[in-house]
Amino acid sequence: MVWRSSFSQNMKFTKCPRAWYFDKILKIRPESDMCYAHGGTLIHTCLEKYYKGEFKGLDDIKEFFSSKWHWYDLDLDRGTQPYDLGTTRIKYKKDEYWSMILNGINLNLHITDNEMVIEFDDVIMYLDAVDKHGHNIDDWKSSTRREENEKEYMMQVKYYAWGYYRKFGIIPNNVAVRYLKYPGSKQSLGCQPTL
Repeated sequence: MVWRSSFSQNMKFTKCPRAWYFDKILKIRPESDMCYAHGGTLIHTCLEKYYKGEFKGLDDIKEFFSSKWHWYDLDLDRGTQPYDLGTTRIKYKKDEYWSMILNGINLNLHITDNEMVIEFDDVIMYLDAVDKHGHNIDDWKSSTRREENEKEYMMQVKYYAWGYYRKFGIIPNNVAVRYLKYPGSKQSLGCQPTL
């Protein structure tokens, strides 16, 4: 049997092949609170809609964000039952999540493609924000910047650069992770890839 790989699958396998086997082969998944993942998805969705020009202003974005915070639904999550993020472990972090959206907006990036899918028989990638004219790739992160995740995220952006090159035959000019918790220089981690 052939499996199409992704960066997250590669990392899961590298960290613990047995956990990967339980998840991908046996379909046995541990119960977990997905509130952080859902909060991150809400940030991604707000930024995607903003950069597509679907909002008239900040008030529209804030209204959308607030409504989804209290009624996280299938439009955002692809299969989980609706629930209120305001009742989860992140219930007191609504302002922090809103601030991350503002930090993403303040980057004022030029984005031609949101959630670009690069797909081959052996691999699939989901790139959060791509500028195909300037050949730049950005990946939104709502996590806290730590040395451990910096190493993993640098591998991820290089993986995306390889996928972009494989698909378009062009080496991206810049690939970066955007830690949305932070403004300024602490926000960006990336590289200018080479062959």
